[in-house]
Amino acid sequence: MPVVHIDMQCAVVDSEAGIDAAIAAGMAAFQFMADDTSAYRKENTRVFSDMRQLPPLLLEFAGGAC
Repeated sequence: MPVVHIDMQCAVVDSEAGIDAAIAAGMAAFQFMADDTSAYRKENTRVFSDMRQLPPLLLEFAGGAC
């Protein structure tokens, strides 16, 4: 999945390695989990299970600026 840039903030929607890197860099990380079977769940990560949830999450993250 691509990295999504919003204004001067950064949001990362990515693989496990990307999530780890985003958290280490102080970026916002959004983690897609189609179900709860994944053992890989990180703190400070916005988890969503349906790609239709992503646009509202990004708008919320950006403070509605988009």
